[in-house]
Amino acid sequence: MEGSDNNVYSRLSLTLGQALYGTAVTLKTSSGSTVKLKIKAGTQDGKVLRLTGQGERGEHGGLGDLLLKVRIIDHPFFRKEGLHIIGKIEVSPVLALYGGKTTVSGPDDEPIEVEIPKNSRTGDVVTFCGMGFADCKSRGDLKIELKVGGKIEKEEILYHQLRSEWLN
Repeated sequence: MEGSDNNVYSRLSLTLGQALYGTAVTLKTSSGSTVKLKIKAGTQDGKVLRLTGQGERGEHGGLGDLLLKVRIIDHPFFRKEGLHIIGKIEVSPVLALYGGKTTVSGPDDEPIEVEIPKNSRTGDVVTFCGMGFADCKSRGDLKIELKVGGKIEKEEILYHQLRSEWLN
């Protein structure tokens, strides 16, 4: 391949949210020029992006390519498993018993409202279908595993008892 000796290899670090939903990045090349790059939604870890003609100039005047290997930065709450995104949250015993809603920060740090079913137990999973990564055949899910624990506040028990009485 002509100009292959003039290629520049680098890494491009993306957050989980950027890789999942897509983003635009501005890069400065080794020659000092600025390149705007649109990252497609669903970009996978390890994918190599080729920017034709953005590498080094060769001895015969031709330009090589800039090859960027994508690295998805670890998220503090979520992890990627295949096409799925997996997270874990702790819910109070009262919320697990009576059910209700809680809000968590999503892969892109936007809030996600999670409906906790009544009588939930540690290990139960709330699934948001189709909110994971996609490939040409299918789309993964966003899964949030529940861990029941934490301190029970008297006010929380009273709130759920009153709520239960009003709803029944």
